[in-house]
Amino acid sequence: ELFPAAPAARVAPFACGHVVAPERLRAICLDAGPSGRLFDFTFARRSDPAMISELGRLLSNLVNIVPDGLVVFFPSYAYEEQVMETFTQNGTLARLEAKKPVLREGRGDAESVLSAFATTCSRTLDQESTSLGKASGRGAILTCVVGGKLSEGINFSDHLGRCVVVVGLPYAPPDDPLLREKMAHAVQLAADTTAGEELYEAQCMQAVNQSIGRAIRHKLDFSAILLVDHRFAKVHARSRLPGWIEASTTHHGTFGSAFRSLREFYAARLSEM
Repeated sequence: ELFPAAPAARVAPFACGHVVAPERLRAICLDAGPSGRLFDFTFARRSDPAMISELGRLLSNLVNIVPDGLVVFFPSYAYEEQVMETFTQNGTLARLEAKKPVLREGRGDAESVLSAFATTCSRTLDQESTSLGKASGRGAILTCVVGGKLSEGINFSDHLGRCVVVVGLPYAPPDDPLLREKMAHAVQLAADTTAGEELYEAQCMQAVNQSIGRAIRHKLDFSAILLVDHRFAKVHARSRLPGWIEASTTHHGTFGSAFRSLREFYAARLSEM
């Protein structure tokens, strides 16, 4: 909140819509993976090998239906590295790369990775459009970090981002000194003991919104957004999504219903191309 001390009657909320038609966006809050395991990427549970394997099964299914580019956002570089190491060891990475090349943002030169991702997506699009008469291609997978260089100011429009996956909610470490000072200041300024937690939640979802807002950039674009964690369906998270995304968001408790929804979405959009 910019003006926590201002009387509610003096604050008039206003939000603009989006030029894209609702049917060109499919946003899903997903609770569980293909084997039925609940997606819970809290700090205490996200390192569970079974949780990471379930994420791998989800992505292995997605690459079968998502055309072109698939962008996956992780809550931190450390977790992205842990997941990719596990994927390498259990064979998930090989299965993914059999369908789409995998590129990683990492901690280095993000611009060169983005350039390689764009080149790979464009090359597979050109090859398959020419040989098969298709308007979409094999594409590639790009792993990124919420709050990283590729989550801010970068457009994954058209064939670069036909699906954006957010893994878990990227909460800042609760013991961060600067965060604690900000939360204490919010409480003091608003004279409300809940103001600190509100700030904590808002910062997390602001980072998510910056990432998912990279997908659709013009009225003819289309993309799916997959929010992977059962907590995304909670009111405190979903209510903070941009209005134009929240209006197109559905909650799926099981993977099967979400997969059918995505398959129908891509079939409809590709038939228009």
